[in-house]
Amino acid sequence: MKFITTFLFAIGMLFFITPMAWSQNHTLQYNKVKLISSTEETVPTDKVWKIENILPSSRLTTAVTNGNATTNHIIIVNSINIYVATSDAIGSLYGNGQTGFAIEASNITGSPIWLPAGTTLKTGAGVQYISVIEFNEVP
Repeated sequence: MKFITTFLFAIGMLFFITPMAWSQNHTLQYNKVKLISSTEETVPTDKVWKIENILPSSRLTTAVTNGNATTNHIIIVNSINIYVATSDAIGSLYGNGQTGFAIEASNITGSPIWLPAGTTLKTGAGVQYISVIEFNEVP
């Protein structure tokens, strides 16, 4: 029983101390701000990117009559579409023949998004730019 208790304590300390040791020996240092577009870019070695926000390339400019229209805002991470936000236009026809609409925007993923070295990133549908802060990983 003493062996099992000691073993479990040792495993627990390993999971507790290892992250602390890494965090004390590695820091992030601000490097620069980037705007990523439709040209795929890769997070460089010894860098980390923090996605702060997207800048949409499209918006709903016309009213929708008795229905809705959705615009998805997509970024592409490692060749996979990531739906980061959506915009909905909801329209209705009033009794006087006029159309009204409301725009709703929702952030699907939440922010921020952290990308490690070697990750690729580019804009997808509905996104003109991705606002990124680049950090140096300093041991």
